Amino acid sequence: MKRSRSKPWLVLLGLFALGAGVGVYAYVASKKRPVTKEATQIVAVRRGPLTVEVSATGTVEPEYVVEIKSKASGTIQSVKVQAGDVVKKGDLLIEIDPVIERRKLTQAEADLAVASANRGGVATKLAHAQTQLERDEELHTKGLVSREAIDQLRKELAILRGDTQISAAQISKARASLAEARDRLAETKILSPLDGTILDRSVNPGQVITAGTAQGGQTLLTLADLSRLFVRVKVDEADVARLAPGQRVRITADALIGKVFKGKVLRVSPQGKVESSVTVFDVVVEVDPAEVGLLRPMLSANVVIHVDEIKDAVLLPRNAVQQRGARFVVRVEGKGEQVVEVGLSDDRQIQIKSGLEEGARVVVPSSPKAKSSTRMPGMPGMPGGMGAMPPGGGMGRR
Repeated sequence: MKRSRSKPWLVLLGLFALGAGVGVYAYVASKKRPVTKEATQIVAVRRGPLTVEVSATGTVEPEYVVEIKSKASGTIQSVKVQAGDVVKKGDLLIEIDPVIERRKLTQAEADLAVASANRGGVATKLAHAQTQLERDEELHTKGLVSREAIDQLRKELAILRGDTQISAAQISKARASLAEARDRLAETKILSPLDGTILDRSVNPGQVITAGTAQGGQTLLTLADLSRLFVRVKVDEADVARLAPGQRVRITADALIGKVFKGKVLRVSPQGKVESSVTVFDVVVEVDPAEVGLLRPMLSANVVIHVDEIKDAVLLPRNAVQQRGARFVVRVEGKGEQVVEVGLSDDRQIQIKSGLEEGARVVVPSSPKAKSSTRMPGMPGMPGGMGAMPPGGGMGRR
């Protein structure tokens, strides 16, 4: 019996027909799909308020912190305050056992007495030598004393005059040491140098401390005036040019949910610094003195600086404005591109100073891939290809 040779060709022919059918079906289906066009939206130019603000985070700080140290050495007898206590200037804070400093004072008094006695002895010798020289010079004129004896007396007199100067210096040194010893004895009672609040206490009764060294010695207490509080923040170089002392600030703290404090910009650093490849400027915000009660040093704080505000501005979405060289244009429905003058802007809206009337309909290109940006116009990431804003324009973070 012979095998048929036509079956393989029939199989190949069937596969080819099946593939052609699938291709035709895919082509027909593709023709039926709607063509995806770039999504756009139409917005009307409107009037409304525009507020430009700059946000930053920082830490609450007092105006300055005083580290209280002691010139005295000895054992702590008592500590009169705890962290958090409010003190007045002159209040007693710490008492140190005065026995060591009294001993030093006694030694300094003895040193002064010795120096005074030495000066008296030198003065007596000097007076005697002066008298002896005058007598011998008279005898020398009569030939009773030799020239060599006169010269020897003059030499001794010069040495005694030098000793007088040395003794006078020793007296001054001894007096200075005595004054220092008295000061250190007084330092065994440590008084508050200012009105303020105790931030930290580092010593307890029974602890032995040593006198201050070149580094200032051991810190016993930390004191600060909390009647004035500040928030130090770092502001990006894109925003710092619009900040100035006196601008209003809203302050919130992560630890005080729902509380809003008032403040103002106190200082803007004239020089920036690079941190993590970004140039930032230090800005100091002062908290309103009437609202410092709940805030404490080292709390994390968020500040919103009020830069500018327009109550009745002609507004468009920011990405509706495109830049063409030195010009700014918008695409008006049915009219094409139209040149406009822009003003202030935030991260969402931009002011149209001229070139459009309220109610005009503007085409705003939008894309699902578009991302919002909080950068200043002209910075990388600016939607719509916008470049640098003209003087007085720009964006603020809200």
